[in-house]
Amino acid sequence: PGLVIVSRECLEAFSDIAWTGSVPLMLLGEDLFERMKKSSVSPRSSEAEAALTLDDLAAVFLTSGSTGLPKMVMVTHRMIAANQAGYAAVWPWLENEDLVLLDWLPWHHTFGGNDNFHKAIWHGGHYAIDDGRPDTPAGLSRMAENIASITPTMHINVPKGIEGLLMLLESGPSFFDRFFSRMRVIFFAGAGLSGALWLRLRAMVSEAQRHVDHEIALATGYGSTETGSTVSLVHFPIDRPNIIGLPLPGLELKLVPAGDKQELLVKGANVTPGYWKAPEASAAAFDEEGFFRTGDALQIVESPVGPVLSFDGRIGEDFKLANGSWVSVGPLRLRLLAAFSEHGVPVSDILIGSDNDLLGAVVIATAAPDPGRFLQAVEAHNRDNPAATTFIARATVDPNPLSFAAGEVSEKGYPNMRVALNNRAMLTERLFAPVPPAGVLHFKRPQKV
Repeated sequence: PGLVIVSRECLEAFSDIAWTGSVPLMLLGEDLFERMKKSSVSPRSSEAEAALTLDDLAAVFLTSGSTGLPKMVMVTHRMIAANQAGYAAVWPWLENEDLVLLDWLPWHHTFGGNDNFHKAIWHGGHYAIDDGRPDTPAGLSRMAENIASITPTMHINVPKGIEGLLMLLESGPSFFDRFFSRMRVIFFAGAGLSGALWLRLRAMVSEAQRHVDHEIALATGYGSTETGSTVSLVHFPIDRPNIIGLPLPGLELKLVPAGDKQELLVKGANVTPGYWKAPEASAAAFDEEGFFRTGDALQIVESPVGPVLSFDGRIGEDFKLANGSWVSVGPLRLRLLAAFSEHGVPVSDILIGSDNDLLGAVVIATAAPDPGRFLQAVEAHNRDNPAATTFIARATVDPNPLSFAAGEVSEKGYPNMRVALNNRAMLTERLFAPVPPAGVLHFKRPQKV
């Protein structure tokens, strides 16, 4: 690098490491931009800019590692430009209205550090970095202060963030009125949003629509690190959260059989050329026609505007039971979330695993659940889903929320099942113990007559 910008806290944290490099070090502070504005552009910089091509490397982003070790995705200038040009075509309001975006999503994820960041640069607008976050009480309180101060016109969040936002909106009229005063679009990661959260969000927007003179749209989409962020976007009214819209202009998509699902493959200007210094992984990521294998299952479903795309879970998170039957984890997770919501059990997410014969669920609870309601929720789910691939034989509660920092949540806001379960190895060991210990519920699947 030609320059390293570092915070004072970072320097203090690594004070025992001597800086011996020849790269200039700039301390991040209030005068940073003033100092940068006064600096002159060197001939070397001008020459480098003039030599830049669309296919030059702009950044390297690591995948979330939801189905294996993280991979280093090469992101080119062409990918960034194609994504934002696609947004401009599908969402023309970005070009015609002022964009005010307050963003807390981490910059090592493609939707924060790539898509949102470049959305503000490409379309123009006010981009503020939110130093709050929704997964702790203190972080959520700070987020509320920032939203009230900035009053964004667009809100972009993952399911955990939407859950925190709804708590704030339901807390009283002051924050509610401030949040919706200029809000035009609320964008959520539909791949991970439960039906219960969707209904609460839609009801909140419907209530807000009665008090403002501008339209408030609910939107979602789908993408990955390897597609520079975005494959499809919603630009029409939707009646359920797993509808992920239609492809951006210029993209080619195809669905190929993968077990009992269909995997999405995609080709276009916003698709990565491969993984950094990993030729074998790069070659394996594409089919013989040059389509990138996303590892995600999609369906084509009917909607009021015609056929659209619907998310159907991760191919890599599905697994087989000892009898050879596939467990479709994504849809099963949504059914369980719905059952807990119907019985009033406060749940933020559910992890699903197996010991080859039995299915087990680790329920991430937002508060200590009522034991009776918890039991009724699982029993109700099992009555409606008696098959071996859907029946929950073991269930336990974990009060610890999924962690973005620990890689337990993907850039789509979707739980990384394997990572989260591995991080809770002692809990999952108890879950599938031969004799269920205290705190683990055991349910016996009815035998066929």
